[in-house]
Amino acid sequence: ARRLREHGARGPVTRLPGLYTGATEAEPGPAEREPMVLFAGRHIREKGVDLIVPALARARERAPQLRAVVLGDGPERDGVSAAVRAAGLEGVVELPGFVSADELAARLREAACLLLPSRREGYGMVVVEAAAAGTPAVVVDAPDNAAVELVEHGVNGLVVAPEALADALVEIVERGEELRRSTAAWFARRATEISADRSAAQVAAAYRASARS
Repeated sequence: ARRLREHGARGPVTRLPGLYTGATEAEPGPAEREPMVLFAGRHIREKGVDLIVPALARARERAPQLRAVVLGDGPERDGVSAAVRAAGLEGVVELPGFVSADELAARLREAACLLLPSRREGYGMVVVEAAAAGTPAVVVDAPDNAAVELVEHGVNGLVVAPEALADALVEIVERGEELRRSTAAWFARRATEISADRSAAQVAAAYRASARS
């Protein structure tokens, strides 16, 4: 999570709870979901795009119905395409590039899970957007990945080591609707707390406290 040191004052760091600006009422997708894993982001190494195809290929050994939609673009896109071809997954992995906000929202409502295998992430807004759609997220446990703070393991997704991504995808599929209900409930509890409005109010309060000191 983001933190702010009170201006002109020594003392504790103020913790900013979130940056989410969307609706605070959950809009979950259908109870029955396609066995589709969704990635949305820049195709750069920090986002872990190189981990997507190997994880999917291993997961399909136990859950052969799984497929993936990899949204976005970037310098690693050719590498992702090459990995798809090398794994023989041309009919299983879609690479549609960047899409509109409306299409992303629709994809999130359709997906079985969001896969965000970032090694470094400043916040992870798409995790919250997925939760608003009742879609659990799989994120990587890495020191510079702030998205792990948005996932309560086993409640609105899974936080795992890179080598455990395939197992996580299989678990998400097996838990199905039960985990989606849990994810929607997590969002209902946390939406106000992780909103940008809440953070703005907390920043303002920190500055007022600093001015009085």
